[in-house]
Amino acid sequence: MFNAYSKVFNKKNGRVGSLFQRPFKRIKISEEKYLKQLIIYIHLNPENHRIIDNFENYKFSSYNSIISPKPTAIKRTEVIDFFNDIENFILIHRQRKPINENLDFIIE
Repeated sequence: MFNAYSKVFNKKNGRVGSLFQRPFKRIKISEEKYLKQLIIYIHLNPENHRIIDNFENYKFSSYNSIISPKPTAIKRTEVIDFFNDIENFILIHRQRKPINENLDFIIE
């Protein structure tokens, strides 16, 4: 699927090659704590990079789909369970701890 998308995107935009810049590194997520930290990191990222003032208003994030009661393809219950409940999920995100307090790693 991504190969076909890349070809269409590249043709439309007069580009060649991969859509993602290299080098990027894949890291296996083997601990629940690590996954939880990544979820927070990803949701806060638009705010931390000053793309938007408040991460809760970023329309390209899964955050609002997770906290909304509307139907979604996201496995909402599984994500919320990492944080015990939806209230804790929201609270932890709103604490807006600096990245280095939430993450024990650097994404390369």
